[in-house]
Amino acid sequence: MLRDNKWLAQKMQSIHTTYFSDVPIKNRVLVKFGKKARGRLGSISLRPKKGFDQPVSVININRVLQSEDVPEYVITAVLAHEFVHYTHGFNSPLPRLYKYPHQAGIVDKEMIKRGLKKELEQEKEWTKAFFAKTYHSTK
Repeated sequence: MLRDNKWLAQKMQSIHTTYFSDVPIKNRVLVKFGKKARGRLGSISLRPKKGFDQPVSVININRVLQSEDVPEYVITAVLAHEFVHYTHGFNSPLPRLYKYPHQAGIVDKEMIKRGLKKELEQEKEWTKAFFAKTYHSTK
């Protein structure tokens, strides 16, 4: 299956439905593969967009993860991680729940609470063992 932005958006929709159905989507959330990066798998930002009433939350996923060599659970965990930030009110119109986005392991705790413990553990293991090699083999 081709991993493009459409595929990524469908993956995000599935994650929202399965693990975050209680979280309201208060603005447009755009999910896309961004630039290749060594130190960051994903990010979320809030940006003004022409033609929209309010800013759009943009989730960028490291282009390296577009490679078929990357297990799908890695992408699931990274998308869920970024959506936890959205849920906690970071770069989203939702109320901010914490002062800092990674305070006291809140992202991992939220992912575990929502049933993503296995994906989280697998992503951490894969990243430690294979990310650097995949990064260097990706154009």
